[in-house]
Amino acid sequence: GRLTPLQPENVTRGAPPSVLGEIESANGGGPVSRPIFDSPGGAAARSVGPAVAAAAPVRYEDAIRSIQTGDHATAERQLQGFIAQNDGDPRIGDATYWLAETYRVRGMFREAAQTYASGIRKYPESKRAPDSWMRLGMSLAQLNQVDRACAAFRQVEARFPNAPARVLRETQTQARRAQCPA
Repeated sequence: GRLTPLQPENVTRGAPPSVLGEIESANGGGPVSRPIFDSPGGAAARSVGPAVAAAAPVRYEDAIRSIQTGDHATAERQLQGFIAQNDGDPRIGDATYWLAETYRVRGMFREAAQTYASGIRKYPESKRAPDSWMRLGMSLAQLNQVDRACAAFRQVEARFPNAPARVLRETQTQARRAQCPA
């Protein structure tokens, strides 16, 4: 069915909007039974096994360095390890965002969307939350989930009217690119 637009007055900070409850299959088929906001941890938790959690300590800085050098597969593994080993670390929200980015830049849009959504749900006040909503929208647009992408883009301004100007501008650019209604 059609999605109803989210109005700012209907937005509860920290509560994931139901419009993002599930994503449709990337090939244009009907909805799949995998919600974006799935079990605790989302895609990040599913892909981190006990072996990663028991491995040598992973430094956040090493993962960021891997991203900076363009080694996104290594960064993915490092971020998964960091997240698994450092529950409660104040950088987990950032690490979840960067993990989603490792998927997005490699065209793994379903994994990216699930990981952004997991980060939004678990760390709604993270400094990366506005970026996460925007990147979630971008990932959903790549999955041909335009209505949901537009809903995610609307969340940036609705939830974070004081977000950095670059985030607000980029969100507007991405919403136009996805042909979201004004």
